[in-house]
Amino acid sequence: MTTSHWYRPHSFSIPHMAADVVIVGGGFIGLSTAYWISEFRPDLKIILLDRSQVGAGASGRNAGFLTKGSATFYKTLSKEWGHEKADHLKSFAEASLELLYQKILKSSPEIKFEKSSSLTLFQTEEAKSKWTESSFNPESFGFNWLDTKEIPEGLQGKFFGAYESGPEYKINPMQLLNTLRATLESRKIQVIENLSAFELTPDGVFTEYNRIKCNKVILA
Repeated sequence: MTTSHWYRPHSFSIPHMAADVVIVGGGFIGLSTAYWISEFRPDLKIILLDRSQVGAGASGRNAGFLTKGSATFYKTLSKEWGHEKADHLKSFAEASLELLYQKILKSSPEIKFEKSSSLTLFQTEEAKSKWTESSFNPESFGFNWLDTKEIPEGLQGKFFGAYESGPEYKINPMQLLNTLRATLESRKIQVIENLSAFELTPDGVFTEYNRIKCNKVILA
């Protein structure tokens, strides 16, 4: 649930502000966008706004998996968008996970994570054959087939086999969000909570209490 408007700290004399970039949204997309902009353009002044607290929405309420997507997910994408676009998206997801691991996870002891993988399971050979009747080829997307003896022990005997997607990670999402936030603040990026963006204008953003003049606004 969001915080009541009247429980938030209020001041009716908040001064106007200025920035090069304003990012609206304090979830994974907003924090990651600020991170990478500041990585390549440390000269830019960035302000990040959230109407509640960082991670108060879906980013802090998920199951705790960093995943590139299952075989079924890419089968659906291939059907809707074609093999080339689906494959491009998978490559992008893999590159994103690798960057996250290299740049943040392995150098942040406060983030507890575990390497894992996703499985698209089939109870019978017939179910697998029916699933693969379409033009979608899981192997062409890099999904490995595991037979019943190769899947996790607790699933053996219950399933015929599975297509595996990995490596992926189990993680506490709030630890990652808080680490991203701390990194941004160490780079002098303002993270402002409990402040809603009410209107976009040609020269910036109107919030509940002030105006932020900027060159770019990113809705995250």
